[in-house]
Amino acid sequence: MSGIYGVLRLDRREVEPITLEGMSKALAHRGPDGAGSWIEGPVGMGHLMFHSTPESLLERQPLVARDGDLVLVADARIDNREELLNALGYEGHDSTAVTDADLILESYRKWGDECARRLIGDFALAVWDKPKRTLVLVRDHFGIKPLYFFHSPGRMFAFASEVSALLNLPEVSDEVDELQIARHLVAPVGRDLSATFYRDVRRVKPAHVMTIGDSGIDEREYWKLDPSRELTLSSEEEYAEALRETFTEAVRCRLRSPGPVASMLSGGIDSSSIASVAARLLRETGKGPLQTISAIYPRAPESDEREYIQTVIDTYDVEPHYFEADGVSPIADIDWMNRNGGGANPGGNLYLPWNLYRIAREANCRVALDGYDGDTTLSHGNTYLHELAMAGRWFKLARTVTPYARRLGESPSKVYWTWIRRFALSKETTLGSLARRIRGGGAGANGRASGPAWKSIPSSDFARRAVAWMVPPPELARTEREDHYRLLSRQVLIEGVTWMASCGPVAGVEPRYPFFDKRLVELCLSFPPDMKLRNGWARYGIRRAMEGILPPKIQWRFAKTSVGPGFRHALRTHARERIAAVVERPDPSVGRYVDLEKLRALHDRYMNGHDSASEELAFWQALSLALWLTPNGHERITRRTNSPPVGRRQPFAPSSQKGGVL
Repeated sequence: MSGIYGVLRLDRREVEPITLEGMSKALAHRGPDGAGSWIEGPVGMGHLMFHSTPESLLERQPLVARDGDLVLVADARIDNREELLNALGYEGHDSTAVTDADLILESYRKWGDECARRLIGDFALAVWDKPKRTLVLVRDHFGIKPLYFFHSPGRMFAFASEVSALLNLPEVSDEVDELQIARHLVAPVGRDLSATFYRDVRRVKPAHVMTIGDSGIDEREYWKLDPSRELTLSSEEEYAEALRETFTEAVRCRLRSPGPVASMLSGGIDSSSIASVAARLLRETGKGPLQTISAIYPRAPESDEREYIQTVIDTYDVEPHYFEADGVSPIADIDWMNRNGGGANPGGNLYLPWNLYRIAREANCRVALDGYDGDTTLSHGNTYLHELAMAGRWFKLARTVTPYARRLGESPSKVYWTWIRRFALSKETTLGSLARRIRGGGAGANGRASGPAWKSIPSSDFARRAVAWMVPPPELARTEREDHYRLLSRQVLIEGVTWMASCGPVAGVEPRYPFFDKRLVELCLSFPPDMKLRNGWARYGIRRAMEGILPPKIQWRFAKTSVGPGFRHALRTHARERIAAVVERPDPSVGRYVDLEKLRALHDRYMNGHDSASEELAFWQALSLALWLTPNGHERITRRTNSPPVGRRQPFAPSSQKGGVL
C-alpha cells in the first residue's frame, strides 16, 4: 500500500517540483517509512514508502536503472519471486537482498511491457522508458492495487494511487461523472471498468497495460479468465488436494511481512479457512502467533458469530482481538472513506474493514489477510441446477436436488417440480423470457439488483437522462461455469475489492486477499460443477479441501449469519443525527440526482424498521451519495489534504519482542 504518483508533460514543459509536492501531500498517509521523487524535464515521478515485506526494508524508490534509461515507481508485492529470480539470472545471489522493485525493473528490461504476463501478485506500477520516450502503467489481474490517471491530450498525463492526488492538480476538475452516479444508484447501465465518480479521472483497468507516448495512448489487456477450461481429474480427493495446495500457496505468499500478521476472522468458511491455514504456516516456521481480528455484535445477537470464531481460536495458537461493530456509527469516518475510495461509498458494511484494519495496526500488524468475497471465487454452484434442467437431465437433477432441498428445509419433490415447471412445461421457452420471469427485473449488467430499487429514488429529471445509458439484463447463464465466469467478471466485484483495499492505507495496514489470487481463481473456475454443489452441500470443493484443517463445526456449517441486523442496529442507534441532518438539509447538488421527498420518506420508513429489502438498498445508495455530496462542513472532502482521523503513522521499526521480525 505504498503510494505512487507522477506527471508526464505532453507539451514538453518541465515538471515543477511543487506539482509533485502537492500530489505527495495528498498521499502522505501511504508513506510513513519514507518518500522520494525524481524529475527530468517533462517527466516527474514520486513514491511514498510503506514497508510491508522483509525485502521492502531495503527498497528505495523511485528506482533508477544504473544506465539511467528506466525509472520505476511501484506499489507491489510479487508472489512468484523464485520463478523470476531464476529467469532473470539471479542464481547465486542472496535473494533476500533483491527487492520486488528490482525484480519488476529487471523484468521490464528483459521483456518490455510483456513482463506484465510474468508477474503474479498485487501490483500497480509505472515505468518511464527514456529511450522510447514512453510511460508504461500496469495494474494487477483483479485491480487490488489502485491506479488512477488524468489525460489532457497534447498537454498532460498524470497518475496516482488515489483520486485525491489527481484532484490536487489545477488542471483536473472535480466535476462528477453522472454515468457513475447512475451506476451507483443501481441503474442497470453499461459496464466500464475505467470509470470513476469524476469525469476527469479514470482508472487503469485490472489486467491492463497502458502505454503513453508522443503518438498517444495504447491500452491492452494482458490476461483474462478462460471460461472454456475444465480441469479433469480422476477422483474427488484429487480435486480437493489441488484446491488445498493452491489455496495454501495463496495464503503462504501473503504472509510475507516485516512484522506480525493479522487475519480477519468472522466465523464463516472463507475467513476461517484463511486463518486456520495461516496459523498452521506461521506455527511451522516459528513466526507466529497469528493475530485474529473479529467483529462481534453484543447488542445485536442475530449477527453475532462468536460461537464459530471461538472454535478457530480454541483450535490454533492465535491472539484474538475484537471490535464491537454494533457499538459505533457506520458513517463516523465516511468522509475519509469516501476520500480514499474516490467517491460515494457503495456498501454500508465497509465500516467493518475500516475499523478492523485499524485494530490490526494497533496490534502492531502491517499486513491483514481478508477473506473478502470467497463466495464468488469458490462458487456455491447453485447454477448447476439450472444447467441440469436446461439440458433436460431430470434424473440427475432429482438426485442433486433431493439432499440440497433437505438441507434447505424444503420438500425435495416440491423443489424438483418447481424446476420441471420452469424449464419443461412452461410456454416461455426462450432464455430471455425465462430470465425475466425468474429475476423479475433481475440484476443489471453491473450485477446489482435493478427494478424497484432503481425506480424508487432518482429525481425524475435524472431518471429521464439515465434512460439513455441503461442496458437490458443479461440472459440467464446456460451453465454453472458460464455463471461463475460472469460473477468473477462483474464490475461490482472489481469495484468492491478496490473499495475494500482503500480502507487499509489510513489505518496503516496493507490488506491482502487470498481469494483473489490469480492461480486460485483460475483453478476454481475450471472445477466441474459437481465439485461445487455435491451431496446437498454448496461450496463443496473448499469443504473437502479443508478436511483436517478447518474445525468440522465450521467446515460443515450450512449457512452463515447475516451481519445485516447488526448494521441496522448500529446505523439506527449511532448515526441518527448525522443522517437526519443530511436528509433534511442536503447539499443542493443532491436534488439533481435524488428525489428528496422520496429520500425523506424512505428515511422515515428505514429508521422505524418498516422498509423492504429493495427499499433498504435504495435508501443506502441514495444516503451514501448524499453523504459524499454533503460532507461535514459542506466542503469537498476530496480537495482536503489534512491528516486522516487515525493520524500519521510513525516509520516502522521491527520489534525484537514477541511478534517481531518474520
